[in-house]
Amino acid sequence: MAGRGALVALIAACAISCRKPAPEVRPDDKAAPPRVQCSIPPGDTVVGTVEVPARCDLTIGGVLHVPAGASLDIGPGAKLSFAKGAGLVIEGGVLRARGTAAEPIVFTSAAPTRAPGDWSGLVFARRPYDKAPYFAKPDAGADSGLAPWGESVVEHAVVEFGGAQFAHGAQTKPPLTAGGLVVSTFTPGDTVSLSHIRLRRNAGVALYVASPLSVPKLEAIAFEDEGAIASVNPELFPSLGKDFAGAVRLHGGLSRSLVLPKRATPYVIEDSLNVITTKDPTTLEIEEGAVVQFTRRGRISVLGSGATAKLVAHGVTFTSAEAKPAPGDWRGIELDSDAAADLDAITVEFAGEGKRPVVQLPRDERKVRIVGSTFRDNLGAAFESSTDCKPWEDPKLKNTSKGKPLCEEGLILSKVAMIGVLGSLGSGSSISSVFSDPSVFEGGLIGAAAGASDGYGGLGGIGKGGGGGGGDISMGGGSAKPASKVTESSITASGALPVDVVRKVVRGRTASLRGCHGGKSASGTISVSFTIDDKGSVSSAKASGGTLTDASIRTCVASVFQTMSFPAPDGGGVTTASATHSYE
Repeated sequence: MAGRGALVALIAACAISCRKPAPEVRPDDKAAPPRVQCSIPPGDTVVGTVEVPARCDLTIGGVLHVPAGASLDIGPGAKLSFAKGAGLVIEGGVLRARGTAAEPIVFTSAAPTRAPGDWSGLVFARRPYDKAPYFAKPDAGADSGLAPWGESVVEHAVVEFGGAQFAHGAQTKPPLTAGGLVVSTFTPGDTVSLSHIRLRRNAGVALYVASPLSVPKLEAIAFEDEGAIASVNPELFPSLGKDFAGAVRLHGGLSRSLVLPKRATPYVIEDSLNVITTKDPTTLEIEEGAVVQFTRRGRISVLGSGATAKLVAHGVTFTSAEAKPAPGDWRGIELDSDAAADLDAITVEFAGEGKRPVVQLPRDERKVRIVGSTFRDNLGAAFESSTDCKPWEDPKLKNTSKGKPLCEEGLILSKVAMIGVLGSLGSGSSISSVFSDPSVFEGGLIGAAAGASDGYGGLGGIGKGGGGGGGDISMGGGSAKPASKVTESSITASGALPVDVVRKVVRGRTASLRGCHGGKSASGTISVSFTIDDKGSVSSAKASGGTLTDASIRTCVASVFQTMSFPAPDGGGVTTASATHSYE
């Protein structure tokens, strides 16, 4: 019995221990969800809402446009393959491409043998200006016919083999930047949030973003190619990540403090980098050992209004980005209005485009420190001073300029010398009293800021200084006093620059406009129509309307507008504007 019991126990134990375990089911062993072939309505323009389902394989044969009022929704795991020269362009419409970490959305080439530049890449272009909601009449309501702003999102996606340049309507002047992921819109309201995107094997730039206003979210962007290029507004530079080792190109405005660390590759300033502030102090600091290159006509512009904008650079080299650099390739460093600078042991070369001074000093030169610096192979003098060059030529500063003067008197001083105004300043006046009074200095002589060599808008409407020295300034007969009041009636703008930017610059020249009046008894309004080119310069200005008919005042006012300098528009483009002022 005992043996039999033991046998039963052995059989029972075997039944338990010898049983084959059930196979472990892992997520990786599950069959992948089936992929599907799909299509979208024919044509090159999305109408209404078009959906691309999850895990769909879709081939696009041409350039597909998503205009304002339309939307394209793409599900996780979808794969969009583009034929040679094809592309996807969002022009104020909405793209909702939400992949997942496990099933990213792929934008790629349809070519049998894929290569960088096969298709355009993923492009967000600005909508036509006449389609922007702010053009709607206030009482139009839902009948305005203008689509609302588009809020796009791309997350967990791959963009590869893009970067082909293609013709695209009005966007060809200037052409759209070629690249993998391009956000060239800076229209307020049209935005795209970008996160967890892998960029690889794209021609041109891997990533281009014109304005931080267009991209409220930019994070977890992976650049998978060595030497990838990121071209962004400087405020977005930190979003590239500390590990980004590719080429950095910067352009546009900076309104919050930023530190640019030393990198193995140079920074490239495309056209202009504008440090601008109206409220809080803003500083651009470039770390020692960094190299900053500039494209043709490039510049750093530092402009504060009501708050200080500052540039700090120690041991930094500023040079040309041209393959064969030459004197005058780029403009220089412009310090304007409430600007400050601390420049120590910097090297500046190949600047002075148009024979302009390399560093244009601000109205208050006491805010600027430049020591131990080398200026070489430039087309213009190292400094432009609006008051006195002697302090800047002091050997104790240890600044050198090879082949060009160390300092040059600003346009204001040379013009005064030409017309012999020193002999007609009037009783009790002195040259220092003229230059120390902003109402005179900014009046008809030079414009918005001392040392601004871009022009002198109205060198005949010089007003009376209200401080030190006293005395009216006679210009060949009679005393010229500023108008008692100049009031801005209206400013409009359409095109590349927002009206707020245009208004800010125009308001900065109010003293110049006041100087044009010259104390005459004439009163009324003057309207000026002007055009701002893609570099921020005024290409044309004309006194086109208003009730004040004095020809000399109208000519002077138009000349003030002609010499204004605006920020270069992000992404290029022309701005048409008008301004009306009332003189009393």
